[in-house]
Amino acid sequence: MPEIAVQLYTLRHDLARDFPGTLSALARLGIRHVEFAGHYGDHGPESLRALLDELGLSVPSLHLQLIALETDFQRQVHLAHALGASHVVVPWWRAEDTAGWEDLRARLEALAPRVAEAGLRLAYHNHAHELSERLQGQPVLDALLEVPGLGAEIDVAWVHAGGYDPAAYLTRYRPDLVHLKDARQDGERWQTVPLGQGEVPLEAALRASQGAAYWIIEQDECQGPALEAVAASLNHLRALA
Repeated sequence: MPEIAVQLYTLRHDLARDFPGTLSALARLGIRHVEFAGHYGDHGPESLRALLDELGLSVPSLHLQLIALETDFQRQVHLAHALGASHVVVPWWRAEDTAGWEDLRARLEALAPRVAEAGLRLAYHNHAHELSERLQGQPVLDALLEVPGLGAEIDVAWVHAGGYDPAAYLTRYRPDLVHLKDARQDGERWQTVPLGQGEVPLEAALRASQGAAYWIIEQDECQGPALEAVAASLNHLRALA
């Protein structure tokens, strides 16, 4: 069974108020792995690693902006190495047209071998629009994942919202990293909710991703306290797994 992690974007407001206290609260929930997304408090890489070690937390992956990786590569790689990450993930991109997606594909193709040479794996995290928009006669996500050396961080809720079956994508790409997220449709908008409270077919996704390294709990927006949402998701996941 994959290890369970939490994407810290879920707790960004809590981290802004009390960075060490929020990480400590996660550790008390039994979380042992966290994925960062640009919220590091006042810490540099080494002091952050010391805090994580003190709390018994590891960092399998980091969300890093594409432009930061392209323009500040060595510093981003140093951060990943200092925190012990094995993957760096491009978390979001939106292109205006086919030419924009082609440009992204070319940039990822140039970046993937540089990341590999640094001893890391580059991955791409999807949202719904990479499923609903098309490139080269297929969903944008499929075209991007043809890039040699580029891994996937499949977000099951956004695959579902994009009109596709998360389990099919997990079976096809067998990612190391899986974002476990639930959501329900509210008019034209998708609202993210704790696991088990939405309409995403989670049980099938779990069966299809048993070979992943990490199941990463994420909720983009929380309707109540974020720590309570994480705890609810964690309890539901443990009950299913």
